[in-house]
Amino acid sequence: IKTQGYNLYRFLEWCRERGILRPQEVTREILEHYQGQLIRSRKETGEAYSVEYLSRLLSSIRGFFKWLAKNHHILYNPASELEMPRQASHIPHKVMNAAEVEAVLMQVDLSSPLGLRDRAILETLYSTGIRRAELCRLKYNEIFVDTGVVLIREGKGRKDRMIPIGERALAWVEKYKSDLRPAL
Repeated sequence: IKTQGYNLYRFLEWCRERGILRPQEVTREILEHYQGQLIRSRKETGEAYSVEYLSRLLSSIRGFFKWLAKNHHILYNPASELEMPRQASHIPHKVMNAAEVEAVLMQVDLSSPLGLRDRAILETLYSTGIRRAELCRLKYNEIFVDTGVVLIREGKGRKDRMIPIGERALAWVEKYKSDLRPAL
């Protein structure tokens, strides 16, 4: 809330300096002018602001005008078609090598059911590359041991897909499941 308030305060001060005192006076062109100024502005170090930072600033403004329009304080939302800065997608620069992955996997305490669960989770993540949220939704009956695939239901883009899973990950999933049976 504090950050949203700061972002809006910054925009409102910018508007006030230009004699724009009411939300009804803000147009898409004014918002685009503000956006351009944000893109050209620099930090004290002379470095440009990141695309992520600029997107957060503009998202606050878009949300504010959406709220104003929804609650009938303005007739239309001038920010509804404001194009947001494109955020670049980056591939990680540093990826763990096999020895580093093994070192992480060996940290798990295998003497408890939670440790077995954690190892099965880590092995599945490493073997399949699925997203954390996809793993959280994964059910045991969506892991096909005989064919070595995992069914991901409604992954990114709400699409289902089949992903191969390695034998080692399958072995840990099976070990965890078999160790749970007596407790059931």
